[in-house]
Amino acid sequence: MLGVVSFRTEIRWFLQSDVERIQGKWKVVSVIHGGQEDHHLRWNGLFFEGQTVTFQHPSQNVMAAYQLVGKQKPPWLDIRSPDGTITQLIYDLERDRLTICSKEAVPSERPTAFESRFGSHDRLYVLQRE
Repeated sequence: MLGVVSFRTEIRWFLQSDVERIQGKWKVVSVIHGGQEDHHLRWNGLFFEGQTVTFQHPSQNVMAAYQLVGKQKPPWLDIRSPDGTITQLIYDLERDRLTICSKEAVPSERPTAFESRFGSHDRLYVLQRE
């Protein structure tokens, strides 16, 4: 019986869109900035609900609109902040692990690979579903 439940869970996951899969709370596990581990996080988690993402800060939460565009590899994640700025990211979503890469120095420029080389302003975030 356990095998049947596991198989159904696999089928359900496969049939869902990334918008459905990404919903919920995500905790930051690691951040690489400029090729080095970054322990000075500006936020410690994300909460995706509908078309809104909340950046969970220790002192306050910030909400923003987001859009997933998964037709290319790697798939794109665009975040529109409350002031209208759009940050272009790439993402990889595998079950309970979400990897996001951003170009911090130029938010309007999209990264092309999941990397943060030494001396760059690129950030590579790894999050775990809560």
